[in-house]
Amino acid sequence: MTHLFNRSQDQLKRKLLRNNQTEAERILWIRLRKSQLGEKFRRQYSVGPYVMDFYCARLKLGVEIDGDSHLTPEAQEYDICREDFLDCAGIKLIRVSNQEVYCHLYEVVEKILLQLSSVNTPPHLTSPLGKGGGTPSGGSSVALGSVSKACP
Repeated sequence: MTHLFNRSQDQLKRKLLRNNQTEAERILWIRLRKSQLGEKFRRQYSVGPYVMDFYCARLKLGVEIDGDSHLTPEAQEYDICREDFLDCAGIKLIRVSNQEVYCHLYEVVEKILLQLSSVNTPPHLTSPLGKGGGTPSGGSSVALGSVSKACP
């Protein structure tokens, strides 16, 4: 069987990406690290030939932050191939833009919390609205702080 997750030949690539993270990745990582959302996330995690910005292995959930480089037709085609590959590996991918992280961090975290709770909650326990309580995380709140980027 082929080794699919965090292949050793991609180790240097992952390390370079972690050491040269974008500002949006840095901001979101502050919210994801140390299991603040109730699940452990890893930075720059590879599956096959693709590297996700953030990955929760237990729930097979990836988070990708798209910058301007994802706007070209070539990059969009690459992203479609990557999403198809990850989907075949059973991984759900959440995509957000840099601008969403800078201007709507709370909503980005809420989107991730909703996905975490929907993956974590057995279907028979989900309410008709898809939420299990007062907050998407089942009752805990997340302090988000402020972001210094200018928003339109």
